[in-house]
Amino acid sequence: MNKKPIVICFFGGPGSGKSTVALEIAAYLKRLHLVTEYIHEEAKDHTYSKNFIALSDQLYLLANQHHKLWRLAKNDIEYIVTDSPIILGLTYFNETSKYDFEIFQAMAMDCWSQYHNINIFMNRQDSLYQEYGRSQNLDESKQIDTNIRSMLESHSI
Repeated sequence: MNKKPIVICFFGGPGSGKSTVALEIAAYLKRLHLVTEYIHEEAKDHTYSKNFIALSDQLYLLANQHHKLWRLAKNDIEYIVTDSPIILGLTYFNETSKYDFEIFQAMAMDCWSQYHNINIFMNRQDSLYQEYGRSQNLDESKQIDTNIRSMLESHSI
């Protein structure tokens, strides 16, 4: 990696519009002829496959999401746009995990620090919520919004 890429990170619960806006931003940057790639949400692949074992393994999701970032950074991609920032797993980590949260958090934050992150929190528009491709209903998604905001604030992000 010659220099740290700029990673434009969209935060918000399921159905908050992250993917749509992230794709729009990536397309806009590409039209400006900036070296840009979009990284989709690892967890969404497993949601569509109904692979609940993978979805419950935050270390697996973190490793795969980080690998997507790392390989682009190694290839000198200047701008990376994602709807699944690598620290998002801190919100989804739960007491049933077989991993120690403090160790997981340290790993996630170490991966996070390898990039210049621009962080955008999506304010939800209830009327746009679509349940397909999600494991949560609207009320559960709103709770995740709150949890994500708390996680970001607790890390001064």
